[in-house]
Amino acid sequence: MIGWYRIERDAWSHDFFKPSPMSEREAWFWMIGRASYEDTTHRVGGEPLECPRGSFFVTLRELQSVFMWQSDTKVRNFLKRLEKEKMIERTTCGSRNAPKTHVTICNYDKYQSPERTENAPKTHRERTKNAVKKQDNKKQDNSLGEPAGSAPKKGSRLSEDWTLPRAWGEWAVGEGMAEFSVRREADKFRDFWIGAAGAKGVKTNWQATWRNWIRKSIDDAQKQNKQHEKPGFVDSGAFGNIREVC
Repeated sequence: MIGWYRIERDAWSHDFFKPSPMSEREAWFWMIGRASYEDTTHRVGGEPLECPRGSFFVTLRELQSVFMWQSDTKVRNFLKRLEKEKMIERTTCGSRNAPKTHVTICNYDKYQSPERTENAPKTHRERTKNAVKKQDNKKQDNSLGEPAGSAPKKGSRLSEDWTLPRAWGEWAVGEGMAEFSVRREADKFRDFWIGAAGAKGVKTNWQATWRNWIRKSIDDAQKQNKQHEKPGFVDSGAFGNIREVC
């Protein structure tokens, strides 16, 4: 799954959800939501300290309370692992009796920049449009079906009990071939490919192979008709072409 979505900060305090201990993933999302979205200041022990965008001040006890974890040791270990993975940076501020941790979310702007927020609807529409187009293309490719016993994606041989799909025959008629000729070509097509030896008889798309077969058959028939029409030849039926004697 790719992409991203916005979520309101007050979702964490919504009355619908029953308070319960957070998972580490939920705790991480909470920290991102807690980070300041713009540069500001925060008082620690009465002293105003800079709090840059993407960071926040917090005590370990507060995190333990919000996460609803049983011990501050779990909180400390969680922060250490986030720091090790370069997901956060942290420093300790204030007096020893009332310290606070300054947490900075690494790569905050990568996911929370105004540009990404403003372009989110357009990006979502484009991704949705591309996904629908891709799905429609896939449906169109499979609309006429594949012959029984074939596996076009991996390559397969034509099944010995193959019969011409109705849609394939209708396509051939639409190309200008007579129905009886289509049936005859289907018989020739089946016998030829069932008898083909080795890799020659393996195809990844039998429908495309059928279309090429029909196109070649039509082209060959047209060439033959043109040959019959050449000067110096007459059509003599079953006896073939006989040159006229002048």
